[in-house]
Amino acid sequence: MSRHRTRSSATAQHNTTVVRLSGPQGLALAVPQYLGFHPERSLVLLCLTAPRGRVGPVARIDLFDPAEADPSAQLVACAVRYADAVAVLCYHDGPRPQCLDVLLAGLAGAGVSVTDVLSVADGRIRRADTQRRQLDDPGVPLPDRNDAQAQRLAAASALAGRQPLPSRESLARSIAGPTGQDARTARDAIAAARKARRLADPDESPAATQRATAAALVEEAMDQHASRGHVDSSTAADLIAFCDTVTGRDLLIAAAIAPENPDVVAMLVSVAGRTPDAEAPGICSVLAVAAYRFGDGALAHCAIDRVLAREPGHRLAHLMAAAISGGLPPHELASMAGIGVDEGDGAGWDGDGDWENCDWDADDWFGDDEDYDDEDHDDGTNVRPAV
Repeated sequence: MSRHRTRSSATAQHNTTVVRLSGPQGLALAVPQYLGFHPERSLVLLCLTAPRGRVGPVARIDLFDPAEADPSAQLVACAVRYADAVAVLCYHDGPRPQCLDVLLAGLAGAGVSVTDVLSVADGRIRRADTQRRQLDDPGVPLPDRNDAQAQRLAAASALAGRQPLPSRESLARSIAGPTGQDARTARDAIAAARKARRLADPDESPAATQRATAAALVEEAMDQHASRGHVDSSTAADLIAFCDTVTGRDLLIAAAIAPENPDVVAMLVSVAGRTPDAEAPGICSVLAVAAYRFGDGALAHCAIDRVLAREPGHRLAHLMAAAISGGLPPHELASMAGIGVDEGDGAGWDGDGDWENCDWDADDWFGDDEDYDDEDHDDGTNVRPAV
């Protein structure tokens, strides 16, 4: 079936290692690398594009009760927009979930070719095109750390500086704010940064000066993170205080994503870890945009969660949630980054959207070298870990 597809361009020009993975076990190993965490009770869809079966966006939703809701249309829309074929993995406990059949019916109705349907349960991977096939398939074991493929992938991931976390909850905890004395220290540093900004009266500065200040703050934080593995408290406080206005926040977004360097995401994670919950909406909305821009939809959603937990009506957070659930190509965020930051225009980003529980990870993070051979599955899948 021929369809219009949107492909995101690969932008990161960093050294990467390509690891060859094969068969159902290779697919199961690949999923956490794309999502950034090991999924549980999830439906995961991998988009594949012709002619070589390259892996594009990866989408995940929670398992659901078809009698109560059907969010699978989000995965079907992703497949229609991005894929010539898809592979589906269902992570579950106990019997085969009915929602898997709902998703497969939706894909069939949309004319999407499905190369693999896999059940991941009880430590085994089974073919699960139908309930009978899943029951009849003895399956293969889920690879452990001693598996040769898993070891190659783990080594490459460590070299790339990105290791999947055990669960989505672990991913959320990785950007949680400080507590106790650390939180008090952070609040004092932020108060000092705000006082310094008031004395400098930055809101009266020309737009070009504010842009230069935002760029300098991001560059300083990036240098610190590259050399020390973290951003220090005073620089983090400066970034947090800069987000006090919509214009300042948007200038930071532009400064963060314009250099096309995905390492900015790790820097912003470090800053988020120094951000008390009361201060989270500004800097965590910057993190949400940057994470999605560079292909980490799951992290973007966790950042959105932090924003909405403090400020349920936060408009940029809702805009980002709508953009993700609607499948906005991440590279298009770059063209949006200047909205509301022209001199004399303080409007900022604006939009409405509905919060959806769907994690999408775009192919920007991995580029164009990931192939899944749907002619001979044992010829494998190539996964390039995220930088």
